[in-house]
Amino acid sequence: MRSRWEGAGKHGTGAVYLNFTGRDDEPPAAGTDTAFGRNLFRLGRVKAKYDPTNLFQVNNNVVPAS
Repeated sequence: MRSRWEGAGKHGTGAVYLNFTGRDDEPPAAGTDTAFGRNLFRLGRVKAKYDPTNLFQVNNNVVPAS
């Protein structure tokens, strides 16, 4: 499956689709820096305000900013 996924990637834009990164062994924050880019820090601040205990972390996680 991974080789097929990599082959299909040749036809994509190179962007990250966070609902399926294709890897079970990735850390919870995998892909967030690529997907959110310069907005990741701002999203971390928002998450710190509204979800400081990081309850919502099941998917690719934006870590609350310190």
